[in-house]
Amino acid sequence: MTFTDANRNGTERSENGKASAAIPFNLGGMNKHGERIPERDQMVNPKDNLSLIDRIRWVYFQFSLATCTYMLDPWERHLADFVFLSVFAMITYACCTYLPHYAMHLLTIFARIFVSPKSVS
Repeated sequence: MTFTDANRNGTERSENGKASAAIPFNLGGMNKHGERIPERDQMVNPKDNLSLIDRIRWVYFQFSLATCTYMLDPWERHLADFVFLSVFAMITYACCTYLPHYAMHLLTIFARIFVSPKSVS
């Protein structure tokens, strides 16, 4: 039976037309080459033994993959990173500067709405 014979919901049609459960590709914890697949608690995370510099490089690599900047020229990548960091720094500065004032203002508004005047001395 070929892959095209199976339905999208994971069932197969036999010769008599009745649906039967599809056979999973990964029987008995073996991959397609017959090698044993380790259990989840036995798997080794390759990031566990990285130094700090290698971990930072790995995070930057993941950032490059997520933002698709890995396909840019080096000068374009540096420019895109500079723009991203500038926007991130401006948002962080704005949050640290203006957010506490707005949060206190909202707390006073909610205190007037939800706290009864009798309980406020």
